[in-house]
Amino acid sequence: MNINIQYRCDICSNTQLNEDKCQCCGSESLKKEEYVKENSQSSLSSNLEVVIVGGGIASLSVIRCLIEKGIHSITLICKEKHFPYYRTAIPKILLDPPFCNNPQFFIEQKKFYQKNKINILLGFTVKLIDLKNSIVIAEKDLVRQEIPFSKLVLAVGGEPNKPPFIQQSSSNDIIPIHSIADMEAINSLFETRVIKQVAIIGAGLSGIEISNALRRKSAKVTVTLVEIADRILPRQLSKTASKVFMDVLLKNGIQLKLNSQIKAILCEGNTKIIEFSNGENITCDLICYSCGIKSSVQLAQSIGCKINHGIIVNEYMQTNVSNVFACGDCCEYNGRCYGNWTDSMKQGIVCGKAIIGEFTKYIHTPMPYFVFSFIGVYSVGIIEGESILKQNGNEFMEIFLKDGCIIGGNLLGKIITKVQRDLVTSIERKTEGEEAQLLIEKWKTYF
Repeated sequence: MNINIQYRCDICSNTQLNEDKCQCCGSESLKKEEYVKENSQSSLSSNLEVVIVGGGIASLSVIRCLIEKGIHSITLICKEKHFPYYRTAIPKILLDPPFCNNPQFFIEQKKFYQKNKINILLGFTVKLIDLKNSIVIAEKDLVRQEIPFSKLVLAVGGEPNKPPFIQQSSSNDIIPIHSIADMEAINSLFETRVIKQVAIIGAGLSGIEISNALRRKSAKVTVTLVEIADRILPRQLSKTASKVFMDVLLKNGIQLKLNSQIKAILCEGNTKIIEFSNGENITCDLICYSCGIKSSVQLAQSIGCKINHGIIVNEYMQTNVSNVFACGDCCEYNGRCYGNWTDSMKQGIVCGKAIIGEFTKYIHTPMPYFVFSFIGVYSVGIIEGESILKQNGNEFMEIFLKDGCIIGGNLLGKIITKVQRDLVTSIERKTEGEEAQLLIEKWKTYF
């Protein structure tokens, strides 16, 4: 029995071996955990040949689970040429291009795959899944490999959703915010052209963090966040919290184009013109977009898996096709594609267990939301109804209650690290009445 130490993030549940900032979401709130690593050999290990398609946290979670059970006949096929990495960290590449080679950027290091004898195929594309003969055919340039399997996991993620106005545009300089290659494309344009005006379509997590990175990359660049809603993060923040955050963005040079429906994107040489439905327009040299993720379903569809918005799975991540599983951004459970780091991690663990016959139901639980753009922004639980608010400049706290019970909260600034853990606990415990009031009064003293 080996006792190991790891650190788990309070925000996204990511685990890592150091207590620095979370390598996934950037939170500074990590909890030390001790865990026992069993050196057990599964009776199934000699019979199982597992092939996993896709290189993200879902596939890594499957692999970790299988390794713990003594299964090492695993092949991981990654379309990208890089080892699986923290996709949430890609904005750092805009400020520091070599960061994509930094060990902290990768979920696991090369030695992890070598030590556990994982057959990892980087830069390979799956061309065919032969169910009859249980073979996956993958290709890279002129290299072709046939990999046998007894269990197949589709963790192929998703592709950036392209609204009609992007699909109809002829410009190659409209870049999604999704991968290392996208960040390298943006850096390349900055090196080869004069970029003065950048528009970012979509003011969610990715859009906000990219706007932050671009402003830090060049103070001469004007960055405009274009958002269809009438304020920033309407699902995560109250109107008051959203106003505080928008003021921070504006003070740091981020322009906001809110309540804006895009009609078309026109191109005149290297210049792009975004036309809005109200007749207004903005001119820019570069457009980036983050308009959600569309689950990748083509492979699953080709072998008869049931498809809706994603690959339909049950609570054990099983598809309707025998011995074929799906997890992560590509899958749909109970009519929803969750598309976030924490759910992908959980689904991967459930999938790994199901492969070896240990059936643990996947249960979605709402997770906290964290973004850093000039200031930390944190949201958890239900953000509506009665609230108690405390503010000192950009330091902000708003706690939401229902019938005296704490149900959610918004935090901005350094107060996040002081309150977030207790806030999550109070929501989980359904803290109410006098105890809730005393807790909130305690949090107010941190200002």
